[in-house]
Amino acid sequence: MSLTKNVAKAGGALLEEVVPRLGRQAAETGLSRSGKNVGREAIEQLLDFKNLPSKPKQFFTDNPIPVQDYPAIQHLQQTGDPRFAEYKGYLERAETPNMISITDDVNRELTEKAQQAQALRQVQELQGLRKEGEHQLGLRSGQDIGTSRISTGPEFIPGDKQIYQLDTKARKQYLEYEETIKADPAALRLHHKFMKAYSAPYFQRAWELVDAGDATVEDIIALHRYALDSGVGAGDRQSAIMMFERIPHDELHEWSRAIGIEPRGGKVSAGMGSAKKPKKFSKQEWATVKKAGVKTEEDLEYFMAWAQTKGGIDIDRGLKKVQEARSNRTLRQKRVRPSTNSPLKKETSRIKKIETFADLAEDFKTTVDDVAVPMTDEAKKLQEAWQDVPIELREEVVALYNNRNKARKAGNKDLGDKLHDEYKVKKDEAIAVMKQIREDMGQTLDEFGQPDPQSYGRYEINQEQKLDKLQRQQGG
Repeated sequence: MSLTKNVAKAGGALLEEVVPRLGRQAAETGLSRSGKNVGREAIEQLLDFKNLPSKPKQFFTDNPIPVQDYPAIQHLQQTGDPRFAEYKGYLERAETPNMISITDDVNRELTEKAQQAQALRQVQELQGLRKEGEHQLGLRSGQDIGTSRISTGPEFIPGDKQIYQLDTKARKQYLEYEETIKADPAALRLHHKFMKAYSAPYFQRAWELVDAGDATVEDIIALHRYALDSGVGAGDRQSAIMMFERIPHDELHEWSRAIGIEPRGGKVSAGMGSAKKPKKFSKQEWATVKKAGVKTEEDLEYFMAWAQTKGGIDIDRGLKKVQEARSNRTLRQKRVRPSTNSPLKKETSRIKKIETFADLAEDFKTTVDDVAVPMTDEAKKLQEAWQDVPIELREEVVALYNNRNKARKAGNKDLGDKLHDEYKVKKDEAIAVMKQIREDMGQTLDEFGQPDPQSYGRYEINQEQKLDKLQRQQGG
């Protein structure tokens, strides 16, 4: 079924997600030994068997009630529904078809209510993500978080939580994974399967169409469903993120840009801007600071971060830290800004001019199929290839990287430059080996092809995602 047909079903039929677990927990304490039927004690208590004649008791023994009917009977009893008395009457007369008819009707009603509640939750969750994303996009430093948040869909799979750019409290449970991310070139990166800079314009345009009355929130949910079912969910969730080592990650983007499936963002260098005298500085103090080399906005920002103390401004301390940073090459000399006419900018502009949701949906589907899916497949293969590079070579790359950084931090420029040159040579050697392994690999992955599938809890999410998709296909 095409995405546009799915979109046309949005709002009701789109969410035909049968809730097979409905009432399962309620019946857990009253199952038969087989686990398929309601235990006698549970049903006796629910239907008040002690006040029933012996015939229906024997009927129940011969014809146990299926566990899937228990939630319906319990619902009738707890809500005082008049059909409960009818059900007991049918039980007394051993009229099985009428008993089944009542429980089927009630189970259908309960499923519809669950679907409606789920649909409402998804709509509200998506609206909240939009609000947060747009807020971040309005901040100077919020572009990365904003594009990721506004690309994030509702929690279709239980436990498929957001894991990208979380605040400290929310991220606490993931710290065991994130401790490695800042360490070295073999550290894991959080890689969006569907590029956030590419997915965000689709969802921004979709929300504009919703605001104009030309689409619904359920339409946007359909977009998220398509991406997730294709294995490349958009945004922040575990199902949308791949843990990817830095070197193969960088090579993936070089590969995808080289063959033209990933539009280049493009950047241009611009001057940092001249530092301006802070109000709290006297003319003499400012002259001293400028003479010592604090000339750009970056210099001043770094200087102030170290110079400000509880007792006031410590000029000597701030200047010392600036000189150390300059020696270690950690102070930027140029500000890198996005190009205004890059391929990615042009693609973003094109997407935001799409007039109808049907056209937007078809364009979105094409991008998922032709960009996000191939890139994710290649990412898995590159990660596997990198893992097959001899461990001794990878460890040598890591050691040179870390030792270079230690030398720079210690202010040993000559040693830092020497180690940097050695690191580049060894890194290029490792990349060449990785590329050769990838070339020899072919187009398929063997049984060990998934890179660390259990990392970050994604293994369980992937299994739930497969089960959820299968259930919806069977239900539809």
